[in-house]
Amino acid sequence: MDAKKRPRKVSLFIPCLVEHFLPQVGEATARILSRVGMEVDYP
Repeated sequence: MDAKKRPRKVSLFIPCLVEHFLPQVGEATARILSRVGMEVDYP
């Protein structure tokens, strides 16, 4: 498979601090990654 045709995937680790105190940061990060064509996974 050509490297340019492979789906780009990223695992987004959101620590407890972000999840509880700054959830908008985690949400914005996931949105930006999706907009640039990344498939976002949350481990």
